Amino acid sequence: MENNNEPWKEKGSIWKSKSAYWTWIRGQLRRAASRYPIKNAFIYANRFSMANGKFKNGNTKIQWGGECNHCEETFILRKLAVDHIIPAGSLLDPSQLEEHITRLFCSYENFQFLCKECHDKKSLRDNLLMRGVDISAKDAERAKKWILIKNLKVEPLRKWLSERGAEKEEMKNKATRETFLANHFNIWWVKPFTKNTQAKTRRP
Repeated sequence: MENNNEPWKEKGSIWKSKSAYWTWIRGQLRRAASRYPIKNAFIYANRFSMANGKFKNGNTKIQWGGECNHCEETFILRKLAVDHIIPAGSLLDPSQLEEHITRLFCSYENFQFLCKECHDKKSLRDNLLMRGVDISAKDAERAKKWILIKNLKVEPLRKWLSERGAEKEEMKNKATRETFLANHFNIWWVKPFTKNTQAKTRRP
């Protein structure tokens, strides 16, 4: 029997679209995964006590910490993400549900600690790989800076672009600004990037 279940169209639905519904499902699963016993076992086995500053009386603060599996720096636990080495992947329709759950509630060996910076870069690469785009670690590092600048408000962004040689025409609207930025940071996988344009990179 064909399953025509479409909760986002039902009376009482809180979702405006299929995408919103599956975003909600992903969120519910991730909340459950935060209490996954195998994940917690990984945390308990790989954390360690570390000094982290001092109290007002001069005594050393001791907190739980861990080591980032990429940069190999140590951080207090709340500044580390418990990352899936093989990511859980996308969840956009019922056909992806079983694989997503299997990867989300994964084996002990598939967990690692990553600091925020390393986790952000890995997440960017993972998300692009799901779309068929394979970028290098250096690409991901540039992309982090690109996203930071791209999200500036208009006036600070215009100032930043002007200081790096952007012409008036290159700053006139969102599309032209994003084209300049994509070329400046060599973000070759996004649509505004124009391969033949010479990026003006007076300053990084």
